[in-house]
Formats: sequence, structure tokens, C-alpha cells
Amino acid sequence: MRRSTLVGLLVALLFTTGCMCSCQPLRQWGQEPAPSTGPVVAFDESIMAKLKALPPMPQVEKQAVSGPANLDKALAVVYSAWSAHMGRLHDGRLGIHPVGIKGVELNNNTYTDICWLGENARFPQPKYPLNCVDPKSGGVRSALAVWPPGYGQKVQAFAAQTSQRDAWVLASLVAGLSVADHLRAEMRGVPFAWPDGRPFDYCVVGMGLRAVFPATIDQLKDANLPAILAGLDQLVSPPDDPDARLRKLAAGFATGSLLSCLG
Repeated sequence: MRRSTLVGLLVALLFTTGCMCSCQPLRQWGQEPAPSTGPVVAFDESIMAKLKALPPMPQVEKQAVSGPANLDKALAVVYSAWSAHMGRLHDGRLGIHPVGIKGVELNNNTYTDICWLGENARFPQPKYPLNCVDPKSGGVRSALAVWPPGYGQKVQAFAAQTSQRDAWVLASLVAGLSVADHLRAEMRGVPFAWPDGRPFDYCVVGMGLRAVFPATIDQLKDANLPAILAGLDQLVSPPDDPDARLRKLAAGFATGSLLSCLG
């Protein structure tokens, strides 16, 4: 089938039952984050007007990553796309936001060793993937996506049991969730109205995938997406509603529009 899109694969999975993942269970990291009880639950009228005129998130013509799957590379690609996309809003409230972000694994250290405990830090019981402010940024505000020990190795273990292609999808999903957390924290600091909750985040993740994979993804038409999503559920908290996750991922990838994420 020549025309094979991630959207089609995601939608098809809505009717797929069972788990096709043969990998060993990986550690899970906390519960699904609940929507905030604060007043900001959707875009305000000013942002809605800007979003209606905003072109879709651009989509690459060929896969933007190659070689062994790498969380840092996936994070860099997805963040770069979102930074440019938010810049196209030309909203004075954003300023330098979203600031740059890079990934770091906990390795013989703790969250408190590498993160400034303030602002968007989740403390004293952080959940993964999470974001924090880099205290070693030399006065230039930057952020860290903090991953548990051995996270990159776990992605590579997944590649060994499936394929590098599948592992790149998994790495991009993990990176996308880290960027979604980062964007929410950044918008709260501006302040800039930003919808809350993980369902919206998965649409943001789907949009970010457009920076990694083309619309006609022949590279992915044989991708084992049930195994990939099962692998994701072992790396981050499983969703309360798996079908909603698929719908949101598909909507974000198909449209590249934040407006499509509101439904």
C-alpha cells in the first residue's frame, strides 16, 4: 500500500486488541498527571484569533533522524520545531519562550543535584518524564528534561527487540511528552493560556512527530505500533484512556494545528 500514513496506522489501532510487545516490562514512573484545577484550561480569545491564522506545524519530507535511536536527538528535533512554531504566533507575551531544553539522565545523582528547585520543578516527588530549570545555565535561562537512569539504554533495548525504526518512533514519543511538559511549564510562567491535561499533551506530541516523520511514511508502514505504544506505557505512565491517546496523536499529526487539539 503506497499511501500509508501514521494517521491511518493510529486509527487502525483503535480497532486492535491485545498487546504485541514481547519486550520485558520496564519500570513505570508515577501516575497519569491529572488536569490542573487552576483557571487556565483553554486558550483565551486573543490566542484563538492568532491560532486561526497560524499555518500548520511544518512537516518534513523525509525522516529527520537516522542511525541508532537517540532520545537527545529526538528531543532536539521536536523542540526546535515547537520553538519555531510558537515564534510564528508573534505574541509579545512569549518573549524568549519556550526557552531551550536538553535531556539529562539521572546517573549516580538525584533530581536535587541537577535541578533548581523552583518554578516548574516537581518536588519532592517528581514524576517522569519531567522538566526542571538548569542551575548551570550561566545566567541564561535554560531547561532540562530529566529522565530516569538508563532511559536511553532502555530505548536501545527496545530497538534490539524490535527495530531501530520502531525505536525512533518510541524515542520521538518520549521526547514529545517531555516537550509537552516543558511547553505547559513555560506558558504558565509567561502567563499564556494553555490547555491542561495529558490528552491535550498527546495531540501536542502528534504535532511534534511532523518534525520527525513525513506524511507518507513508507518507513513506518510496517512499524509495530501496538508494540511501540506498549513500550511507551512501560517508560511513562499509561494513559487512562488509550483510545483517546490514539485519537489525539492522530489529530495532531494529521492537522499540525493546536486548534485541532481542543476537541
